[in-house]
Amino acid sequence: MMEEKKVKRNLMKKNLKELSLLERKEMNKEILSRVENTREWKEARTIGITLALPFEVETRDIIKKAWGEGKRVAVPKCFPQTHHMEFYHLSSFNELETVQFGIEEPLTTAEKISKEELDVIFVPGVIFAKNGYRVGFGGGYYDRYLQNYPGKKISIAFDIQIADFVPIEPHDIPVGKIITNQEVLICE
Repeated sequence: MMEEKKVKRNLMKKNLKELSLLERKEMNKEILSRVENTREWKEARTIGITLALPFEVETRDIIKKAWGEGKRVAVPKCFPQTHHMEFYHLSSFNELETVQFGIEEPLTTAEKISKEELDVIFVPGVIFAKNGYRVGFGGGYYDRYLQNYPGKKISIAFDIQIADFVPIEPHDIPVGKIITNQEVLICE
């Protein structure tokens, strides 16, 4: 199962990296428009969201939109030694540091945000099934964090990242909604 996920993950990452800048820009615009029209977005006071890698759906515009609407933004920091993740308040892109694999994370001097404070978490991934399960980046940080998480779980993805099926393991936690440049999939 792990090997199957790894093969699928690597193939999708390759496909994502082949998207043109123009394609990516247009799709990002569509996704932001769909996000801001969801009930979850409109009702959220605090959102949890990662800073995207270059081949992922861009999240900086979503973060700017949240700030513009007076929402609190929290971004995750991973702690590889203990395999856990915490969210920290982000009020400026200047409060970030670049860590392993070029990932941007908050400085730990920022205010820690508990999972109970997060109304919505945007859960990243590489491939998403229509039932809300996903193939992530292989670290398991989100599946661990989302155990007992009481809020809404949404993923954002380019339409090419949607699959009919992904391999599921017992610890995997699905999202309730997937927003792409073409549609909003209700998974619950």
